[in-house]
Amino acid sequence: VRATCGRWQLPIPKKGTWRHNFFKLLRPRCDGIYVGECRYVHRIRLGTSLEAKSTRPFHWVDYRRYIRLLPPDENGTKFAFVLRDVCNFDVAAELLSKMDPTRQLMALAKEKLTAESRSSQAHLWARVAVGTWERCDANIEIRARCSDDQLYLTLKLSHGSDQRFSGRLDWAEYRMVDQEGDVTTFNLGRSPDGDGRPLSTEKDHYPPMYIRTCPKLEHLL
Repeated sequence: VRATCGRWQLPIPKKGTWRHNFFKLLRPRCDGIYVGECRYVHRIRLGTSLEAKSTRPFHWVDYRRYIRLLPPDENGTKFAFVLRDVCNFDVAAELLSKMDPTRQLMALAKEKLTAESRSSQAHLWARVAVGTWERCDANIEIRARCSDDQLYLTLKLSHGSDQRFSGRLDWAEYRMVDQEGDVTTFNLGRSPDGDGRPLSTEKDHYPPMYIRTCPKLEHLL
């Protein structure tokens, strides 16, 4: 508990058992990857697809958002990886658990891949945005680079459940600045009730993200 408080600069609890205090402490999780299950309705025009012959002329499209927070390195820098793709968790975990942030930054600076090559499985790594993160109260603020764009993400950290302590990230803000300096602020599409539900029943591009532990990262708990 003392080591955890020291790493994340948290006050040391004076009451309770070590186990209770260890899981009660709200801090970023580095022993896994935060995953958001995204989906939206894709409409199909009648007569344009065999699928349109079904009773429902639409289907759900699923994809995922991944965020891996790395612990401070020897210089105190806290790197982060951000990925949006249709790949499953095992593929993303294999990639993000072994990726070197410094080399990824150099690769993004050198490589100019086309949209077609970026979407291929062989070049999945090129879709990974890399940057740094900081904690500001209960928020995690990420500044990452993807191609020529700068991404700015703010997510609120909370306990997901007893099994997912410090295991939930909720979107608070997401904006992108392109190489021309134009700013795009994305509509997160959340319910005004503040309960984390999507505003629309037909799309959820920014759902809550929950930690999924990874055996290769369990030593970072």
